[in-house]
Amino acid sequence: MPKMTTDEVISRLRDESSKAIGAHEGKLSESVEKLNEYYHGKPYGNEVEGRSKFVTREVYETVESIMPYMVKVFFSADQAVVFDPEDEDDIKSSEQETEYVNWVFYRDNPGFEIGYSWIKDGLLNKVGYVKLTREIPEPTVKHYENQTQEQLQILAAEADPDFEGNVRIEEQDNGLFNVDIEELTGPERTRITNIPPEEFRISEGDIDPHEARYVSHQAMRSISSIRAMGVDIDDDIEDGGDDSTTVLKTDRSVEDRTPMADGIDLGSSREVLLKEEYIRIDRNDDGLEELWMFLRVGDEILLDEQVEEVPY
Repeated sequence: MPKMTTDEVISRLRDESSKAIGAHEGKLSESVEKLNEYYHGKPYGNEVEGRSKFVTREVYETVESIMPYMVKVFFSADQAVVFDPEDEDDIKSSEQETEYVNWVFYRDNPGFEIGYSWIKDGLLNKVGYVKLTREIPEPTVKHYENQTQEQLQILAAEADPDFEGNVRIEEQDNGLFNVDIEELTGPERTRITNIPPEEFRISEGDIDPHEARYVSHQAMRSISSIRAMGVDIDDDIEDGGDDSTTVLKTDRSVEDRTPMADGIDLGSSREVLLKEEYIRIDRNDDGLEELWMFLRVGDEILLDEQVEEVPY
């Protein structure tokens, strides 16, 4: 068989997305919805005109009373993670690994807040998700034209001793040089974030994201914020005819999104449903399924790459 075409990949993604389920779907959907309604003190729905409409807050009080104990169990110590050495030769490296991972979690990320939200999502939604990504800073590029040998020496002398990046020098026919300096603007870092359960979807029947056939994070994002991710996207991109259940709005939102009046061009402020999808497919027809990541809006793939694992 030939390699999968783009249309075939999109068709497969749409099919998997339509079949995948989220935290507010499936067999537990009704109980999860009720639990969230009780927690936020919403009316029961069986109120009678002229009678009491009092709403009890047992769910809220129970969850909030449990939270301090749950947080204490998992995140009260200075070390959320400890690496045990395999043997005597591994003691020093395991100590370094423990120190570094806890620094990333607690110092370079708001580890306590992340853990708190993770546990609370588990209590209210039966599941909680955390995403781990590696952030690589965008390089800055400086271009110099028609530089002499003396000017090249000055550029080299002015360079930061800790410079990280690439330098490309091209000699011209006139004996002068064009120089491109690409410099990293900051260090790489590991970013840890909570994922609202209602924005996460997984192939039905799977429970482990790392073993699932399909997982995705689906959320409304502005065109501008998608561009800030380093992705090319047109202002007039279509995301209609979506193949999955509408992303639910929950009480974690401060306010509902209000549609703008017809005829107003929102441009890069317009929001579309962005899907970060991970799927196991044999895209290159080698008889083996690989894990691929796709960024997709509607029927347009904005980014695709083969990856080693899902970041959830």
